[in-house]
Amino acid sequence: MNPTERQELAGLLPSPGAPVLSSDRMTQMEAHLMQEITKEAPGPTPAPAGSGRVPPRRLRRRVALLAVPVTAAAVLTTVLTVGGDGPARPATDSEAVALLDRIAKVTAAKNAPPYGTTSTSTPSSRAPTT
Repeated sequence: MNPTERQELAGLLPSPGAPVLSSDRMTQMEAHLMQEITKEAPGPTPAPAGSGRVPPRRLRRRVALLAVPVTAAAVLTTVLTVGGDGPARPATDSEAVALLDRIAKVTAAKNAPPYGTTSTSTPSSRAPTT
């Protein structure tokens, strides 16, 4: 966009106004801002010296340091146990093939249109003729 087009478009827009808040609203906003600034953020309270309690940050670190090697060992064991032997079953299941063959025979016996094609015949035209 060249500068002349930009000036033409800027001339079509209204001039920006100066936002003005009422004095009550300004006071209310200032009070809210001061409350937010002075509000104390709730932080973790330190555990007493002899309580034996672990701070949450350290606890997460300990769990992560334990979980990472255990997870890696589980993944490695799974890969070594499962992978490399090939499929345990044959690629085709004879029961599934027999079921699909039965379905195909029933469909062929009913003179149904092949899957994916639309039939333009009406139900009355499919009625058997005598």
